[in-house]
Amino acid sequence: MTIQANAAGLLQFLWSKFDVEKASDEELMSLSTADEEAAVMAKQLGSVVNGVGSLIVTDMDVEADLQRSGALQGAELPTLLRNIADQVNTIAELSFIGSQANFYLNMRVEARAKSVSRRVQTGKQSSQEGA
Repeated sequence: MTIQANAAGLLQFLWSKFDVEKASDEELMSLSTADEEAAVMAKQLGSVVNGVGSLIVTDMDVEADLQRSGALQGAELPTLLRNIADQVNTIAELSFIGSQANFYLNMRVEARAKSVSRRVQTGKQSSQEGA
């Protein structure tokens, strides 16, 4: 497995090494909140990108008699876009980890509920047979 040298790659690597079966419920509950954080990050990034887009449009508007900032021209724009792509990938990894942790936690809860249900049903059958 080749690890990307960015936050998303690191998260992917750490999740691949994480043993879900050995994790406590508390650990899975903590990790399950990652998708909530991803949603917050996505909303914030959307606002930032919208603002940057507005700045670029204003700077490119040759008809406007506004003083141009000159920002985000030349080499800066590709760097910005790569940074945004990295953030989107990090958000995706956080969302994936959160949803996976939530999935495994729900599986545990369901398995426990079935186990308790079987024990209760077995107990009822035993007491009915003795009557």
